[in-house]
Amino acid sequence: MRLFFSFVLLSLTYSMSAQKENCFEFIYPLTFEVSDGSTLKVDNHRAMIKYKSSWKQNTESPNLKFPIKVKWTGKDPMIVESQEILDRHMDRCKKYQVAQKENCFEFIYPLAFELSDGSTLEVDNHRAMIKYKSSWKQNAEFPNLKFPIKVKWTEKDPMVVESQEMLDRHIDRCIKYQATRNE
Repeated sequence: MRLFFSFVLLSLTYSMSAQKENCFEFIYPLTFEVSDGSTLKVDNHRAMIKYKSSWKQNTESPNLKFPIKVKWTGKDPMIVESQEILDRHMDRCKKYQVAQKENCFEFIYPLAFELSDGSTLEVDNHRAMIKYKSSWKQNAEFPNLKFPIKVKWTEKDPMVVESQEMLDRHIDRCIKYQATRNE
C-alpha cells in the first residue's frame, strides 16, 4: 500500500517537473482526493507547490482526480483521462528534455505565436523566447506556435517544419541519434 502512495506522489512530482521544464502546463483548477475522502481544489501552480510541500511533510498521498487538462506549447489543450495517459505525457516530456539537452537542432528565429486574443507575436531570439514563456506562464496564456518554422541541424542546411507532428519527428530523430551515439 505504501508503495502505491509513493508511486502517486512520485507521479505528481514528475508531473510538476514536466511543467517546470516547459513541456506542458496543467490547466487549473486541479482536484485531489485526500486520504480522509475529502477533496481539495488547487487553483494555480503556486498553490500546488504549497500543498505538495505540506503533503510531503504529513506523508499524505492525495490522488489526482481525472479527467484533467494539459496544454503543450503550440497545441490546443488536451484532456487527460487517467494516470496512464498522464504518464505518456511524462514520457514525451522526457524525450523533449533529451532533445533540448543534446542540441541536435536549433530553431531559426523569428518564431511567430498566435495569442488567445487572435493577435500574433513574433519572437526574434532565444532570450526573448524565455522572457515571453515566463510571462505566458504567469498569465496562464497558452499561445500556439505558428507553422511553418525552420530548424537547423548541426552541419546541415536549414529545414522547413510544416507542423507540430513534423517537429515531433525531429525530436524523435534527435533522441534516436543520441541513443546510437551513446552505445
